[in-house]
Amino acid sequence: MDRGKPVFVVPLTLFDITSPNEQAGYPAVNVGRHKAAGVVYRSTGSGSGVLRGNFGGSGTVQPEIDFVALLGTNAGAATTARLKLGSTAANAAAGAGYDSAPQLIRSPVPAVERADGLSHWYFELPSAQGPSANTRYWEIEVGSHTGDFEASMLVIGKRIQSGRFYNRDYSFGSEDLGDLDVGTFGVVEDSGGKVLDTIDFTLGWEIEAKFETEFRPIMRRGQREMIYCCFDPAASEYRQARTYFGVLRKALVATGQRKPKTYSQE
Repeated sequence: MDRGKPVFVVPLTLFDITSPNEQAGYPAVNVGRHKAAGVVYRSTGSGSGVLRGNFGGSGTVQPEIDFVALLGTNAGAATTARLKLGSTAANAAAGAGYDSAPQLIRSPVPAVERADGLSHWYFELPSAQGPSANTRYWEIEVGSHTGDFEASMLVIGKRIQSGRFYNRDYSFGSEDLGDLDVGTFGVVEDSGGKVLDTIDFTLGWEIEAKFETEFRPIMRRGQREMIYCCFDPAASEYRQARTYFGVLRKALVATGQRKPKTYSQE
């Protein structure tokens, strides 16, 4: 059975996010509000959606990117997304700097559906793009969709992938943000709340170079910044359920192992 090493992405800050077909009250800028999962972008007109933005002004160093994810979408089996990059908004629309061509959002089409009906797009670029002025602007074009398209989050950045597989004692779980209490007379009092997916795993034999260049920067973000994680990125029907976007509930600590310059991280 195929499986993949966990992938982490620290989402880049996205500037000037717009869309020519956004619905009133559901602006494109919502996909860049990484701490506000409850707000969404919604397109007008069946079959399409367009998101546009950039990575900062002309005086900023443009980032290197090799990954994009569109989270919490209402994509159907045929809905596609297409990443395009360019030196200007017009060049990005033309895919002058990079063009991924249309990719199925639900690829592979999940055999196990999420209860809320939402799907996530996972796309690794064949090769890293940037840092370059030719990739300052980005555009994501959605096609072959039925009805108005919706998406909650857009993650663009550089993949951080473990050098080794996780330990076998990983666990999937959930955290119920609601509460239930039984009163004196046996009346159930239920205060509603979201149920969040959680995952707990250990990277037991991480090499020094990976830790210092990729995982230490995550450690320095603390426990208040959002991080994308796909626990098992192998293209299987279970990848949707193994996609996470949230905060570290435990402080990231690297513990020295018996083998020199090798670390264990929970």
